[in-house]
Amino acid sequence: MWVMITILVAAVGGLTATKLKVPAGAIIGSLLAVVVFNLLTGKAVFPQEFKMITQIGTGTYIGSRICKKDVVELKKTIIPAIILTVTMCVFNIAVSIFLTNYTNIDLVTALFATAPAGVTDMTLISVDFGADSSKVAALQLIRLISVIAIMPMLIKHLAAKVNIVESFDDSREEISVNTDTNNDFKEVVKRTIYTLSVGIISGCIGYFLGVPAGIISFAMVACAFYNVRTSKAYMSIHLRKSIQFLGGALIGARITMEQVVAMKDLLLIISVVIVGYIALNFLLAFLISKHSTLDIITSLYASAAGGLTDMAIIASEMGADAPKVATLQFARVVSVIAFYPIIIKTLLNFIH
Repeated sequence: MWVMITILVAAVGGLTATKLKVPAGAIIGSLLAVVVFNLLTGKAVFPQEFKMITQIGTGTYIGSRICKKDVVELKKTIIPAIILTVTMCVFNIAVSIFLTNYTNIDLVTALFATAPAGVTDMTLISVDFGADSSKVAALQLIRLISVIAIMPMLIKHLAAKVNIVESFDDSREEISVNTDTNNDFKEVVKRTIYTLSVGIISGCIGYFLGVPAGIISFAMVACAFYNVRTSKAYMSIHLRKSIQFLGGALIGARITMEQVVAMKDLLLIISVVIVGYIALNFLLAFLISKHSTLDIITSLYASAAGGLTDMAIIASEMGADAPKVATLQFARVVSVIAFYPIIIKTLLNFIH
């Protein structure tokens, strides 16, 4: 019962924020609503299975929007991916050393707490290195929430100054409207079922193979392949909103009163992490847009250290090039999970 109530709270929060025209309102509104609900009642519940549904839905939605032209364009993300992963790694090590010197956090904990990857992944890996996993989890969660809550508003403000958002959003909405009017109801249902089937099957394969970010990436690639071959992949805007509600509930349900109370002892570290990642986000976006063909808005979302699922779906809603954002976010997550433990071990061996 509490699962359904949590989802209902998320939907109400997401719809309210959307009505108020909050940037990325569906996910931010649902997240904040569930956080408040959980802090007041302690009853917010969001099972692991729903996380998988959220990831499959996001991968399916992004993949269904990829066409032949996008596939050709994806080769342009190689240089941005290298810039992104290398710069984030250097930044992470520098911030960790700073925190170790000026706060009471140890180096291993700092390295994992500020790593730009998944909350669960970094927390679990940090245990093997003897880090304070509770601090790692708390700081990772704060990084994730702050990026999701702050960056869309900053990016929208920046884009409005150079008149970018309006033109992007209009074209996106036009695609959605045209798709609905050009297909009768039965055709839309059939195409939706086929698309979801491809996404679900491929996402499950990614899950069982245990590949990092495998669920969303397998679903995205399979649906992209299906759409490139048939041009019939389809997922409605209402399903996209539902996915965002689930994404907000997923994050919000993890915030407890104990974590909020514990955060007062980490205020300096939290401030450094949030300000540091926002500054890094803009620096990376500038470098990527300068040394590639990606526009500044897509570069900003691609280099935001939020969750792969969250940033990809927000980027789509805010008018960025979602396939490129998802590709670069995927490169970041996989690179950090695959190589970061090796880098940390090498660094610690060098120090000791």
